Amino acid sequence: MGDEDTWRKVLEIITNYDRPFIVVSATARTTRKLLSAAEKALDDLNEAQQMAQDIKSRHNNIVEKFIHHFPETDEQVLEDCRSWIEQQTNQLNSYLNNIAESKELTAATKDAVAAIGNNFPPTFLANVHPLQVIKPDGSTPQKLSKPTTAMDKLTPMWS
Repeated sequence: MGDEDTWRKVLEIITNYDRPFIVVSATARTTRKLLSAAEKALDDLNEAQQMAQDIKSRHNNIVEKFIHHFPETDEQVLEDCRSWIEQQTNQLNSYLNNIAESKELTAATKDAVAAIGNNFPPTFLANVHPLQVIKPDGSTPQKLSKPTTAMDKLTPMWS
């Protein structure tokens, strides 16, 4: 799902079903860009942080265009999305800073950086359609629904 049009098409398809089941991961090319930023942090933190800003800008742009197709969605949802993207970008920058300071990029850090990208599509789709999220290990799904306030209510918490 590389852009807002693809997200919209997916949503159009799933709204034709009573209980849709979809599997989404990071927006197209996001994982690659996140991992490139992590690699770059080893030798050029400023450039890595610019890469993080580019990822942030891309997702803000996608969300704005995506939500524009749903006029019934209030402005607060867009603001919540922007705030949530900012939080994810701050988390990414924290990882990048740690990588630059330690001069080490572990497999666990790579996984944590890549996981940031997997949060975007399901979080934003859940703003306009109820979703079921299932952990990669197949354990019991947790229901996500359209938020009334903060985007963090959409972040799946696994027990």
